[in-house]
Amino acid sequence: MPGREPIPLHRAMPVLDAFRVIARDCLQRLSDQAQQFGDIGGAEPLHQCRVAIRQLRAALALFQPVLSPGGPIRFQIELRWIMGQLGDARNLDALLARFFDARSGHAGPLLDRMLVVQEAAYAQANAAITSHRMNQLVAEMTVWLNRDILNIVGRDERIGDFADRALSKRWRRLRGRARRAVRNPDPAALHRLRIELKKMRYTANFLAPLYADEDTLDAERFRKRMAKAQDRLGAINDLVVAETIMENVGLATRERQAADLLLQEAREARKALIQRIPRRLKKLRGTKPFWRR
Repeated sequence: MPGREPIPLHRAMPVLDAFRVIARDCLQRLSDQAQQFGDIGGAEPLHQCRVAIRQLRAALALFQPVLSPGGPIRFQIELRWIMGQLGDARNLDALLARFFDARSGHAGPLLDRMLVVQEAAYAQANAAITSHRMNQLVAEMTVWLNRDILNIVGRDERIGDFADRALSKRWRRLRGRARRAVRNPDPAALHRLRIELKKMRYTANFLAPLYADEDTLDAERFRKRMAKAQDRLGAINDLVVAETIMENVGLATRERQAADLLLQEAREARKALIQRIPRRLKKLRGTKPFWRR
């Protein structure tokens, strides 16, 4: 995880201990980033809050098969709600950065309207991050992590064996999604692939310390290819979302004319990116897993 020390894991560690170390690290990062966003706002703290939420959700999903029922599902619901409250602000940040920078030529009434919409979205995000619901989530999860939360399946499990299986399972799912997206690279398929890719990256980041003695070149190549593929898919998704915003936001006639030009630009850019996706995904599918000995 960027900016943080590797999580201290070893293969003989009980799976519950490993989950607690990972989940507490994610929860601490969420608390830190939420505090920063509440204090100063801004696009980067907002982005880091969303990353922390995704990481925490990925950790809960990864270990759910060995955890007692109830807790993971309840926390996932709350984290999904917070993520939804932050989504509009992040999407508008991406739209404004892509189409309204100093070189874009898009300005005037449409930009003024987008800034009003962005301000409302940030107010919504700030209300969620500083809410009692958010604080209660962090407090309840902190208590929950101190309890005996394993189900019978995970009682004698060690993180080394668990990691081998979990990484291989995620990799199979990702390669399957990538294969289908190569055959049919429509926005919906690419969106599903992007989500699966994020899960793979977070799982690999969590568990990478267990393979520190393996081939570091394979691990580095794996991380770079995951990152490049996610960047490409993220750019496509940002354009799809920008199109949706422009199509649905309430605009006056003059603003609508400018938005239609922006829509055309977004659609052309998205088509150009999608044309290059199959080659990137074929390279991704051919990447050697770093965890296989």
